[in-house]
Amino acid sequence: MQTTLPKGWKMVKLDEIVNVDKGKKMATIMSHSKDCQPYIGIDNLRTTQYTNFTKEKDGLSCIETDLLIAWDGANAGTIGYGLKGYVGSTIARLRPSESTTTYYLGHFLKSKFQQFNIQTHGAAIPHLSKSQLLNTLIPLPPLPTQHKIVEILEEADNLRKLRQQADEKMKDLIPSLFVQMFGDPATNPKGWKVVKLKDLVVSVKNGLFKRPHEFGSGAPLINVVDLFAGYKVDLTRLERVMASSDEIEKYFVEDGDLFFCRSSLKKEGVAKCAVALGLKEPTVFECHTIMVRLRREAINPLFASIYLNHPGVRTHTVNTSQTATMTTVSQNDVLRQKIFLPPLALQQEFSKLVEDIEAEKARQAESRKKLDELFDSLMQRAFTGELVA
Repeated sequence: MQTTLPKGWKMVKLDEIVNVDKGKKMATIMSHSKDCQPYIGIDNLRTTQYTNFTKEKDGLSCIETDLLIAWDGANAGTIGYGLKGYVGSTIARLRPSESTTTYYLGHFLKSKFQQFNIQTHGAAIPHLSKSQLLNTLIPLPPLPTQHKIVEILEEADNLRKLRQQADEKMKDLIPSLFVQMFGDPATNPKGWKVVKLKDLVVSVKNGLFKRPHEFGSGAPLINVVDLFAGYKVDLTRLERVMASSDEIEKYFVEDGDLFFCRSSLKKEGVAKCAVALGLKEPTVFECHTIMVRLRREAINPLFASIYLNHPGVRTHTVNTSQTATMTTVSQNDVLRQKIFLPPLALQQEFSKLVEDIEAEKARQAESRKKLDELFDSLMQRAFTGELVA
């Protein structure tokens, strides 16, 4: 790591190169008209989509070259720029001097988010410390060097954004493929045979009850929280629990078992379904889940999980749930769910396509990780003089 700045660079305090002004609260409306201007809140620092507007004219305005920083709340320290309108009461405007550029200073301040956020004070609502912010030291190169640094960082950041856009499209691919191959589960437009889940089941069982002191070592345990990563059980972070050989035999999980959330503090969480695939060692399941073992000669478990997670299908089961302190469903509630039954060969074809898509998602995740690491490395080098000569 370079300890001295290159020739022509200088270390300055933020106070020397920006003017800081706090935004103000203004009456807002949701729709835009000719006499309105955007009213910028914390959410706008992450996107240029304006959602609130104001007709008032006595607020603090900002232009695209101003930097904006979240001053109050859990996200204090978040930076945004390229925005135009009136600055909200939880935001401060940083107007750069001619010695720096918006994008150079913006990238530097973004790299300091954790520092700013940790330095907040206030019991109920955290606030930035103005003195600490303005005393932040900034390595300031000549303007031509700032432009070069920004060009490199923006190119790397654009690659990350393209990767993110591709990832967003992949999210909808599996549900779209399901509807393309089988039709909407809520309406069954292709007229597939409809049966109850109980007609497709080998066995059904509630899970194992364990006390807190029995957790920490032993067999992997599928818990309710492991059902919410998607339509597959998240096997990457399973808790471990002490279980006897009899308990492991009784609550043993087979590859392809379905699990349902039996109880939840929130109604929308109950009856959430996920399939266990890719188990590496003997695994058990806990008492707030219901295990359903399917007849594999009739239905593909991956197909079943995606079908049963469809909002139009889950709504019926959620509506039959019992609500007191916790919202619960019974085995009977789960087994009464209706499911359409395309030919098994078509289900298997769909399952294979899903696995291919998942493999591509994994490759994209690795690519995203490498792009993030590249960008972090460039950011680290950018402000020490190591990135450009």
